Amino acid sequence: MPARPEDYLISIYKKLNDFARRITALETRGDVTTYSVTRVGYNVTSSPTLTNIGTGRDNFAHHIQRITIKTRVSTTNDGANFWTITVRAYDIVLAAFTDVYEFDTSGDAVDTHIDHSGPPDTANPANYSHYRINHVATGSPGDLNVFPAVHYQLIGAQ
Repeated sequence: MPARPEDYLISIYKKLNDFARRITALETRGDVTTYSVTRVGYNVTSSPTLTNIGTGRDNFAHHIQRITIKTRVSTTNDGANFWTITVRAYDIVLAAFTDVYEFDTSGDAVDTHIDHSGPPDTANPANYSHYRINHVATGSPGDLNVFPAVHYQLIGAQ
């Protein structure tokens, strides 16, 4: 403990200020902080349907670490009746997109929550401001419940 109480407070202030500066630098470089764009679960009953997941930070490019997504098809779901789900990254005006992850529910058990999480098909999309999911039905599958999240880091100037 320093001799004067104010010296102690000054040392704490300096440590906190240095910590805040380092956190800001790490966040800007994008090599430590992982951000997530998530959406509360939702139901899809018609095809094709495009649903917003959310808006990502757009001050730096994104490096997608993982897609976390769970689905549940309420009734009919088999090799002839299933959903194809594509996660897309859009530009800021929603004019252009990059497909970053795709799977289908053809092998999923009916009325069961299935984890379709995994690494992205495209980790560094050219478009990255908004994330949406496209749902397309093949045949007549049952209603679809989706619980999505996109986890990414920022790619910035070193």
